Amino acid sequence: MGKRITREMREQRAREANFDPDKSKLSGERVLRGLEPCAERGYNDMWEIWEEYCETSQNCDIFDEQTKKHFIIFLAKITKGMQSLKDPRPKPSSIWQRWKRFTANWARKKGEQLPHDVTNSGTM
Repeated sequence: MGKRITREMREQRAREANFDPDKSKLSGERVLRGLEPCAERGYNDMWEIWEEYCETSQNCDIFDEQTKKHFIIFLAKITKGMQSLKDPRPKPSSIWQRWKRFTANWARKKGEQLPHDVTNSGTM
């Protein structure tokens, strides 16, 4: 394990690296990292599925527990497993991954993350 760095050492390192303590010069806007093409396709696919679900569903409020559960079940029903000839059902991890893509894209599209009780609920 390395030597413990003191506060004075951290301050010295910051000075040597020309750290500017004035944060008012920085933009208050959030900067999103660019997506890899395969991740972007997955995000866009999930958003398209959500929009299709909203067109056919009476309630499109993701904060409603019944809607959230119904959407997750919809995802499970339209997702095929990797070995669809042997067992057409997807693994729970496949559904979980699609749900996480949806919630991550929600944050990108809407500019705010879904609360914890929405993202970690439903039928998972």
